[in-house]
Amino acid sequence: MKVRNDLSLFSIAAGISLGLTTIIGLPAGRYTLELDISLEILDVNQNIVEIYNGKGKQRAIIGAYYGYGENSAKEKCLYESMEMCLTQINEKVMRDFDRIEAKLIKIKKQFDLETSAPEE
Repeated sequence: MKVRNDLSLFSIAAGISLGLTTIIGLPAGRYTLELDISLEILDVNQNIVEIYNGKGKQRAIIGAYYGYGENSAKEKCLYESMEMCLTQINEKVMRDFDRIEAKLIKIKKQFDLETSAPEE
């Protein structure tokens, strides 16, 4: 996860004017969040069957009359970038579902045979 609170001309102006520019309606800054989520599908032996990645990037404007407060901007960016990542991962998993299911069933059958075999 990469988080940036971009220093822009608006945030510099807000700092120099002690916040007066935000009172008249100029934004106080921008908040940017880049998120990369990885999903690993494991078999019963904890071996990786598939790995799926999703990336999300979201920005929010911090402002007095429009936009978001600093905490709200963070929450908005996190929620929307997480949703973007999970949507991408879901699409990839659903596309490969039959193949993954076949792999897992095959591995489970092998595991059941190994565990049910009588010991000598």
